[in-house]
Amino acid sequence: MPAAPPSAAPPAPDDDVDAAARWPAIAAALSGTWVSEDGAWTIEAHPLARGSAVVQTWRAGGGETLNLLHPDGDALVLLHVCAQGNLASLRARPTDDGHLAFVQREVTAMQPGSGSLCAFELWLQPDRVRMVEQYCGTDGTREAPSEIVLRRSASATTISP
Repeated sequence: MPAAPPSAAPPAPDDDVDAAARWPAIAAALSGTWVSEDGAWTIEAHPLARGSAVVQTWRAGGGETLNLLHPDGDALVLLHVCAQGNLASLRARPTDDGHLAFVQREVTAMQPGSGSLCAFELWLQPDRVRMVEQYCGTDGTREAPSEIVLRRSASATTISP
């Protein structure tokens, strides 16, 4: 399945995804151990803070990245702590098909010549997650979106928030 380019327009403050109602299903769908179809990535995700957030730990090639997802009223927020050393804050916007599409609101600790996560999309299924991510440079350039398809690890179980 080809990667669709993420939208660049940041969501308006009143353009939320009804995260308060959707959060339990989102948290349950994300929780568990996931492996990319190409074997390059392992992602472990679990709820924390009494189910108010889900932390994803991404591991590949000796590096580690962390995503923290949480509802903020009807908004859904993603904090991406990148292996490149920066921290990007993204917010989900509504989509026609109900998948989660995050766009960058802020980035801190940018290093010259590095990129930051500026768009991230998730399609959640019971044992499959499709992710499309896009990075932007300090000069405003956008890299081509990349796609990662994950399968729930057969040895893992879903963890409820």
